[in-house]
Parts: sequence; C-alpha cells; structure tokens
Amino acid sequence: MIRTLPAFLFMILVAACGSDSDPETDASAAPTTTTTTSAAPELAACETVWVDGQTLPADYAGCKGGASDTVGEVGTCISGTDKYATYVRNQDDIERPFFGLLGGKVIEYTDDEFGPYAKAFGECVP
Repeated sequence: MIRTLPAFLFMILVAACGSDSDPETDASAAPTTTTTTSAAPELAACETVWVDGQTLPADYAGCKGGASDTVGEVGTCISGTDKYATYVRNQDDIERPFFGLLGGKVIEYTDDEFGPYAKAFGECVP
C-alpha cells in the first residue's frame, strides 16, 4: 500500500494540473482581440473648396476632383512655418490656378504681377 500511495498522489496532481475545458468552446480561454478601423476622412469636392476669396481649411489635405481636375499639392513655405496648397482647375481647356495658405484665403490667379496671387505666392515662396 505504501508503494501505491506515491503513484496515486502523482495521478491526482497530474489530473489537478490539467484542464477539462475545451479551448475552442471555452470563452475564457479564447484570446480577446479588438480591431478598430478608422475611415479615411471624406474629401470635399474641389469646386467647393477652391473658390476665390473663400477660406482654405487649416487641415486641408486634398479634394475630390472630376476627370478634368488636377488635385494640387500641399507644402510648406520657405519660412518653414506656413503651409500652402495649390490647385489647378481645367475648364474649357483653360488652366485656372489657385493658391492659398492653409487657414487663409483662396486666391485665383490673375495675370497681374502685383495682384493678390503674385503677392501671396511671393510672400510664401514655396
């Protein structure tokens, strides 16, 4: 009887260490993972953003254009502090460029070297 006691205790310890739960059906055994998906921000139509005199959003990152629109670029002025954006709308085979500082006014190009477009572009120096 003394010889069977250690074997019996060993079997009890092994049984106690094991688990009767099935990891595929036991919810507490399943790892918990959460995934979050963030939708890309919806871009506004270029025609509504690029209007002469309108304020260009400070967080502007682009616009949704039509087949004949060229979405411009966003960059930093040579000063390193201001950010600017450009956009060119092709209308009736005529390019109409726009320029603006983020959070500032949209300026449509005019053929005037002293006009608002030239002044703003010159102050920023992209």
